Order: sequence, then C-alpha cells, then structure tokens
Amino acid sequence: CNVVINGLNTAPINATLKRNLIAEAKVVRATSYFMLMQLYARPYTDGNGTKLGVILKLNPETSSGDNSQARATAAEVYAQIIKDLNEAEADLPTTYGAAAANTNRAHRNTAIALKTRVYLNMGQWANVITEGNKLVPTAAPWRAPSGVANELLPSFGTIFTNYTNSEMILSMPFTALDVPGTQNGLGWYYNPGPNGGGEFALNTTAPGIAANTGWRTSDARRNFLVVSGGQTWLSKWPNPNNAADPSPVIRYAEVMLNLAEALARNAAGTSVDTRALAILNAVRKRADPTITDFAPADKNALVDLILTERRIELLGEGFRTSDIARTNQTFPAKGPVGAVAPSADQYIWPISIAELLVNKACQQNPGY
Repeated sequence: CNVVINGLNTAPINATLKRNLIAEAKVVRATSYFMLMQLYARPYTDGNGTKLGVILKLNPETSSGDNSQARATAAEVYAQIIKDLNEAEADLPTTYGAAAANTNRAHRNTAIALKTRVYLNMGQWANVITEGNKLVPTAAPWRAPSGVANELLPSFGTIFTNYTNSEMILSMPFTALDVPGTQNGLGWYYNPGPNGGGEFALNTTAPGIAANTGWRTSDARRNFLVVSGGQTWLSKWPNPNNAADPSPVIRYAEVMLNLAEALARNAAGTSVDTRALAILNAVRKRADPTITDFAPADKNALVDLILTERRIELLGEGFRTSDIARTNQTFPAKGPVGAVAPSADQYIWPISIAELLVNKACQQNPGY
C-alpha cells in the first residue's frame, strides 16, 4: 500500500482518479493493520491503547535495510487506522455505478462501515453511533440513505450466492488460480469432500454456537450447516475445490449489529435502547420471521443477545477471535486445547521470529 500510495503521488494521471486510488490503498492499509492488531497486540480496551501494538510502517520500502523499528502503541496504530479511513471517506467516490465494482472496490460507504468495526473494537460507543448513523436509518427499510444503496437483503439465503448484491459492502474477488492463502479457496476449507478439503468442521458442543438452543431450526442460517461424515460443516461458500468464491470483508448486517451494540452499551443506566433492539430484531427476523421479537429485561441482557446474534449471523466470517478479545472473554477450550484466560500470555500471538531476526528493535510479546 505504501509503495502504491507513494507512486500515485507523482503519477501523471487524472487528479480525481489519483485521489480515488490512493483512498482505496488507504482502506486496504487500514484493514491490514486492524487485522494485525487482532492477532499480535493486546485489545485496545486493555489499557486504553497504552499497550504495545505492531510496527507501524507508512513509507515505501523497495530495498533491504531500514529494518530496525520498535513497535508503536495500540493507540498510535488505531489512530493511523482511523486517519486512513477518514481520509478515504473524503476521497472515495460515492458509487462506481456497476454492482460488481461497488462490492469489489472501496467506496465512501466502505470506509464508513469499517470505522464502525474499528471504533467498536476500541470501545468508543459514541463514535460507532456517529458512523453507524451515516449508513443505518432509524427504522425500516434498512438501507443506507446515501451513496451505494447498501441494505439488509430480505433473504439471508441469497447473500452468498451472488457476491455483487447490495448487502456486500466489500468483498475480495478470487479466481481458481488466485485464491486466499495462495493454496485453497474458502469452499475448500469449509466444505467436506468431495466439494472441499474438510479442513474446518464446526464445534457442535457447547459453547460452540451450533449447539446454542436459542438458534432455532426455523432460522434460515441453519440451512448452511451441513452434516457429513459425522461432522458439521459450514456451506456459506458453496463452490467446490478452488472455485472462485469471494472472501467477504464487511457487509451491511455487521454494520447494523455494530451500531446496535454501541447503542445498547451507550444507554443510560440499565435501560434498553429501543433502536438497538429494533435493529437486533430486524437482523434476527430476516432469517427467522416466525420468531417473536426479543424483549430483554435490561441493558446487559440486550448486549448478550446482540453478541450471540453476531456469532450466528457472522459465523465463519472471521469475527470470533476479535469479539472474544475486545469483550475480555476467555477463549474456550477446544478438544485437547485448554481455555485461555485474558490474563494469559497466550491470549495473543508471539511476534514472528522472521521479524525478530532482522529487526533487533522489535519487542517480543511477554511470555514468548
């Protein structure tokens, strides 16, 4: 991203196109740093950003050298993420016109949507609400009021059959020869044979979400759970082997749940925020119209319902680790692997030895 941004600054191209492309690179850089922070750094809320983050590199590096650099604080990294997204929001187009481009390329709503995710992980509820209000109306229909008409599709079953739909705010396209991980497509990882490699089956015992008794059989999202060979698999990405299933980055339902959680947590005292509850019910009833509206007794009960809904709605889309960490929960035991408490060194990953060998100024995470 740094190389692209630097090159574009002096490129002999149209100024509007230049701003657009630089803004897209900033979205990618911000997203990359956000994901790195989820793995290698303590949660932002642990110390309010004072703990170590990752190495913050903002200049292009096209040759060896310049390796000696200490880690920035979490606050410094998150500040750069927000700066990139704010600048991207200002410089990105409101729409590209074509449906494929509006899902495969970042537009203004993309930057806004990603800010709701970042601020949620920072525990800054008011900022989540400010950004979420740009995309989510106060009542149905649940559709962004400006820019690309991102919305909550009426049927959950259609989201993952057509990745150019209006719920997909951003997804990364792949071809059979250009797949995530450079090895396999998502369908290979999640689906059993013969349509996949069967590498990641679901945990069907508590606390795995598939075992949650509140997730009813009438819920359309259960249709994506497939039993084969005595195990349960996720079929959101239906294409077999290395076929080209795009990888979702962010979609409208997540933005709604981000906003709902922030509204719920930001409510005064123990009161239940009515708008947060309406958003939660809209997401849940999209997949299960027969269920009665939730009626939580208090604020904490509403937050718990939203967190559970995230696990169901966003299953397999890469949120469980960050949701556990940002809410200061224990990573549950899985098979022979024991539970990991927030106080444990193993709560986050060690800095790679590949980095430490060339960067003597980089601090390793405690305990490694």
